[in-house]
Amino acid sequence: MLKSSPISSIKSPIDSSNKLLKGFLYSLYNTVFVFGREILDYKKEGKEILEGIVIAVVLYLVISMTLSFALKVEDPVAVVISGSMEPVYYRGDIIVIKGTDPKNIEIGDIVVYKRPYQDIPIVHRAINIVEEGGTLYFVTKGDNNPFEDSYFENGKKLPGVPDYAILGRSILKIPKLGYVTIFFKRLIGVRI
Repeated sequence: MLKSSPISSIKSPIDSSNKLLKGFLYSLYNTVFVFGREILDYKKEGKEILEGIVIAVVLYLVISMTLSFALKVEDPVAVVISGSMEPVYYRGDIIVIKGTDPKNIEIGDIVVYKRPYQDIPIVHRAINIVEEGGTLYFVTKGDNNPFEDSYFENGKKLPGVPDYAILGRSILKIPKLGYVTIFFKRLIGVRI
C-alpha cells in the first residue's frame, strides 16, 4: 500500500484556475450557442415587427387618402397639441376634419385653420363672423383661452381668420391616441 504524501493534499492554484476556466468556457458556450438560438428568434421577431410597421404605414396611407377624398380636405386628421380647447378636446386627442364651404360655418362651430407661417393646424371655435371686401373673416378663440385669436398675414393684422385659411370643421374625436404622434415628434426633435 502506498502512503499518500502530505504534498498531495495541497491544492494547486492550477486546479482552481481550471475550475474558473471551465466555468468561463461553459458560460461562453451558453452565450454563443444557447442564446444564439434566441438571437435568431429576435431576428425573426424583428422581421415580423418591421412587416407590421410597413402594413400599418400602408394602411394609414390608404385610410388617409380615402378620408381625404371622402371628407374633401387635404389633411383629414390632426392631433390636438395644446389644452386650448379643453374640455371639448384634450392634448393628445385626434380629430377628424371635414372640408366645409366657409359660407356654411356658423358661430359656435369648431373650425380648423392654418396660419401662413405655421404648419400646425389650429382647432378653435368661431365666436364671430365678419365680412369685409367680399371676404369672410372668422373670429376664433379656444374654449380654454382668455382671449380671441389674432391672425396676421404679411405683417398686417386681419379682423379674423380669412375664409381661404379655413381647412374645415372638426367632426369626430378619438381620445388620447395622438399621444403616439406627439411622442415620436418629440423623439425626433420636432418642436410642437
